[in-house]
Amino acid sequence: AADGVPMSPEEDPRIPIVGEEGTPLTITVRRGGQELDFSMVRRAVDIPIVTYEQVGDAGVIECISFGSTTAQSFLNAIRELEDGTSVWVVDLRSNPGGDSGATSLSAGLFTGGRIMLYFRDGSGDYYYRPGIAAATEKPHWGRQPSSAPVTGPSRRAFASSRSIPSPERCSSHSISR
Repeated sequence: AADGVPMSPEEDPRIPIVGEEGTPLTITVRRGGQELDFSMVRRAVDIPIVTYEQVGDAGVIECISFGSTTAQSFLNAIRELEDGTSVWVVDLRSNPGGDSGATSLSAGLFTGGRIMLYFRDGSGDYYYRPGIAAATEKPHWGRQPSSAPVTGPSRRAFASSRSIPSPERCSSHSISR
């Protein structure tokens, strides 16, 4: 129960629990045949979408979503870990996706800001999302991308751990046909 209002397993528990920050809430839990009351005060919960750490000579960045703070968080990770890092691991296994602009800006940090993502719309036209350096340019529209898009068998195919050389080593690599 939340504040004395019974809840069923079919209900979304967030509805009676979420409320104005600073307001009290009592949750009643049935455990081992006993009812236990837990009193608390509502507050905002900040769940970081990007975390990072140094593991040996690898900089490991875990990203659970692409949103408005992702690129800055990637940049913070790179700046903080770059001195001891020879390889970057970007872990996207728990990432269902998110904002394509945030995705390209984040990936662009490893490639010097070149074009990162190509999309194909329903009429067959391609457009791209630029990386950091080209973020203010207008999108390019056309029938075919100048570089091959990175694709997989599904939308989530690319959502796994990737090993990426340090940014200074990426400037000479590109995807070509």
